[in-house]
Amino acid sequence: SVGGNTMNTRDRTTSEEFTKMSSTNSAAMSKLGRMGENLFADDGSFEQQFQDPEERFDVVAPAGKLGMVIDTPNGNIPVVHAIKETSVLADQVRVGDRLLSVDGEDCVGMTAMQVSKLISLKSEKPARVLVFARSDSNTNQPQ
Repeated sequence: SVGGNTMNTRDRTTSEEFTKMSSTNSAAMSKLGRMGENLFADDGSFEQQFQDPEERFDVVAPAGKLGMVIDTPNGNIPVVHAIKETSVLADQVRVGDRLLSVDGEDCVGMTAMQVSKLISLKSEKPARVLVFARSDSNTNQPQ
């Protein structure tokens, strides 16, 4: 039948096109040569960019006001914007430290107002655990 022959011709054409495309890709890869091998080599640099270059630390804050200002300049990670010299946390926390959680509640994604409210809601507790992260670039600042 004519329909059957037409289908076979189409199939054959498609198959030939794929063969051409495949050999073109192979030619491109062979032109890459050694560079292609190095391009896809497993040298560990991929994992290195995801290593945690920051120090995480817990601070146990007493009841009452803490004397620090939290801001979210990048929109999703609360950062210590200012800290009073008289703050109970002045010797532990630095400007630029990121606040990750308060008593186990994740702060990432909260606004500065939400974080401040969360901290103040817990101000009656005798102790609050605040988890901060400090990047390597923030470790040498004077306190």
